[in-house]
Amino acid sequence: MSERALVCERHRKVERCVVCNRYGTNPAQLCSDCSSRQSLCCICDSEYARYPATVCDSHRGICVRCGRNINEGCVITSACMEAMGLRDDCQELNIFRTFRDEYVRNLPNGEQIIEEYYRVAPSIVAEINKAENFKEIYSALYERLVSRTVELINQGKKEEAFNNCLAIFNELKRVYLKG
Repeated sequence: MSERALVCERHRKVERCVVCNRYGTNPAQLCSDCSSRQSLCCICDSEYARYPATVCDSHRGICVRCGRNINEGCVITSACMEAMGLRDDCQELNIFRTFRDEYVRNLPNGEQIIEEYYRVAPSIVAEINKAENFKEIYSALYERLVSRTVELINQGKKEEAFNNCLAIFNELKRVYLKG
């Protein structure tokens, strides 16, 4: 369960995303791990917070403290689908989830791959969301990752689909997780 994030008087920005400062009207959230500091400002983490914080559409569902996806779905693909205006229960995401649960999880190192993905992907999404051209990035990822992988899965080429996902995931780690 996530909690609503708050800001102090000094950081109160009406209708501005507390992450990127773009226009935003969605409630900012904290994941369960970060909600223990809920009474402190989610920006400066020191002053008493009493004003509701907001986020833009691209930061909705992301913890404003740690960047973790609060919904814990297929993080990168979910972000692509949201940027494309598609729902979380769309056919593509359902195919990805089934592929993850029935194919990837059963690979010799499948559990470790899935664990790394859920540990690292929220940080990748948080970095992409900071980019001015984040919608273009997600659009390109939709084509290269989502569309291509679904096409391969539907053709029964699961190993090729997995290799496509893994290659793109490794590329995203190199590009967005410097350090």
